[in-house]
Amino acid sequence: MLEPTIEPEKIVPSITNTPYILNNCPSNK
Repeated sequence: MLEPTIEPEKIVPSITNTPYILNNCPSNK
């Protein structure tokens, strides 16, 4: 499941900012 802090709308444009999302995802660390 996605983090509540990350909205689905941000997931779409985040494809170009993949590293940005990875850095903002504590669960990925």
